[in-house]
Amino acid sequence: MKGEGTSQTILGYNKRGAQSNPRTGGEKMKRVSSLGVTLALVVAFVLTTASAAFAGGYWAPTAGQNPHGNYSDTGDKCKVCHAVHNATSGGQTLLRSSRADACTYCHINGGFSIKRPYGTTPANYTTEYDWNHTDEHGEDQSATLYDGCVSCHSVHGADTFGSAAKILKDNPGKAIAAKVTNEIDFCRDCHNKAGGNVTSGGCMGGTCHQNTDGNGSISSEYYLTTRDGVTHVMTTTLTGNYSTKVAWVSSETCRKCHQAGKAYTGTYSPPQADGDHFPHYTPSAVQFLDYSYSTQNTNLDLVCMNCHTDSGDGSSYTSGVGKTF
Repeated sequence: MKGEGTSQTILGYNKRGAQSNPRTGGEKMKRVSSLGVTLALVVAFVLTTASAAFAGGYWAPTAGQNPHGNYSDTGDKCKVCHAVHNATSGGQTLLRSSRADACTYCHINGGFSIKRPYGTTPANYTTEYDWNHTDEHGEDQSATLYDGCVSCHSVHGADTFGSAAKILKDNPGKAIAAKVTNEIDFCRDCHNKAGGNVTSGGCMGGTCHQNTDGNGSISSEYYLTTRDGVTHVMTTTLTGNYSTKVAWVSSETCRKCHQAGKAYTGTYSPPQADGDHFPHYTPSAVQFLDYSYSTQNTNLDLVCMNCHTDSGDGSSYTSGVGKTF
């Protein structure tokens, strides 16, 4: 029909009589479609890259770079512990886990060349032994202030004393009014009566450190020579009554008796003293005293004879308890 022919393209001619190309529209559609796919891929790549940047979570620690302190605008330490947009579900303060267990990722579970005082066995940190400080150490001994690693260590390096690498708090137990500046005060800030160690059979138990109130605890003055005869005091004096020599090793610090645990030295690849470090975990050394003292209140004399004889044990020593006094 005439009317219909004028409004349609017939035999390659459009309604105005010009020859048409039937492929032109299809090619345009293909180009538009191809451009759309390309743009979609670009957008997807950008979004994926941005997502990875924002939701990348945490960064692995780097050997030799301590993330605990000395922060600056040019540093990259925060994301070792904290994630900004993709933190672990159920964690605290953008950490991988709870605040109390935040240290385990790097220092126990992780295979990093850094300090691992509990080795690579989580049970060394989570199970209460006679030779470790656990994540809930002392709960059955009324030490209510303890909450794992963060009880002793300041993870951001604030309010510390001594070596920056150890990040030791200067007020761990808050039993001493002044900030602590040395190892002796650091220990007694928790291990004293004010720190809650008053339960019979607790961490001090009355074996060597007996309080005058009979609670088997340590008073905040336990190390002073004024308590001589009541507790094992901190002293360099080796003589007793009548100027008789009664010791061959001085006891001016806690570590003179609680000596188990190897020190970290050099680089940590592999970590030095892995899983055998005072005061975290010293396998079989009860109360960090001596590796041969592996069962509490059994063969305790060997700990005493380390100082109160000239050398050796049994019948091999010539001076000391049972020989010269």
